[in-house]
Amino acid sequence: MITDARGVVFRTNPENGNIEFLVLESERLTASKFRPQGHKLIEFPGGTNAENTKEIPKDTLKREMLEETHLSFSDCKLVGEERIGVSTLRYNYLISFDDCTGEMRKEEIWDGQKKLSAPFWVEARELRHQICDTHQNLLLLAGRELGIY
Repeated sequence: MITDARGVVFRTNPENGNIEFLVLESERLTASKFRPQGHKLIEFPGGTNAENTKEIPKDTLKREMLEETHLSFSDCKLVGEERIGVSTLRYNYLISFDDCTGEMRKEEIWDGQKKLSAPFWVEARELRHQICDTHQNLLLLAGRELGIY
């Protein structure tokens, strides 16, 4: 079985005290069954263990976070699991920015068939209408865990 691991990195904005989530904008380079070429999505960092199905979900998230954000984390909390299609199980994690190390990536990168923006912070309450549909459940789980929703 393939696993997909996603992480919501959160922090308190030092200027206004609001909780923010770290996100990426991805641009699809090829059309898919559901989205046209060039379609842009706001999503949380993470990915699958498709290339190494023996990799455990937490290690998948650590690898994907480092690739996509250039951040490492020391601790995370599993906030939910969900089946995606027939052969994928998604693990949803919550990560405090205080538990992260490294310098956040500042340039765009290519990740397979998509272009990823540099990671950026968005106020958690504003994300409900911005985050891609496949990450809505993780947004709600993280928001409930942090007392936002």
